[in-house]
Amino acid sequence: MTKTIQLKGYFLSMVFLALSSSLVAQSFDPVEVASTYLQAEKENLGLTDADISDFIVTDHYQTRHNGVTHLYIKQQYEGIEVEHAINNFNILKEGAVSSMGNRFVTDLASKVNGIIININPEDAVWAVVQNFEIATASSLIRQEMLSEQHIKFFKEGFALEPIDVKLMYQAVNENELRLSWRVSIYELSAQHWWVAYVDAQNGTILKYRDEVIHCDFGVSRGSV
Repeated sequence: MTKTIQLKGYFLSMVFLALSSSLVAQSFDPVEVASTYLQAEKENLGLTDADISDFIVTDHYQTRHNGVTHLYIKQQYEGIEVEHAINNFNILKEGAVSSMGNRFVTDLASKVNGIIININPEDAVWAVVQNFEIATASSLIRQEMLSEQHIKFFKEGFALEPIDVKLMYQAVNENELRLSWRVSIYELSAQHWWVAYVDAQNGTILKYRDEVIHCDFGVSRGSV
């Protein structure tokens, strides 16, 4: 009987410790911690109040063995994301920031080209299709509207994956960011997965990359 009571006591102690740890881990709001830290360090980071006032959380998780919270936030302008402008925070279980990485754009408002959109998502997709001479076998049909700024198109006759189109600001140089549609198309041939940024005002392709890696080992087609 004594052994049973001891085991029950041990079990209850473990439950209490687990609950206590959970409460400690949840005793602060990581977003609030990050905001407070940015406000306190904005001058050292070269950021303005406007630079740090508009952002969204892109990822948030906790490392189990040490209780450190990892938070990732993305800068926005007028509710539109700035591509690659991500800050990451490592927050101790006590609620203090142990380290952070800053990729926010400095003086963002002076560098964006406005919020006027002349090119719709369909036009942006066709601009990419024409630029890379992508073979298609059907018309372009919307599959899902995640928001006014984020649309997915059906892949049938166009691509191996749904075509993803999202509005965001893309840097063209250190002092200019242009409003653009990021278009992602995985060609039916599987030879290219284009991610292109189409200017939302004039339809030109600002930047692009191919997500498919092509390897050349210097072996001719006739070799074994």
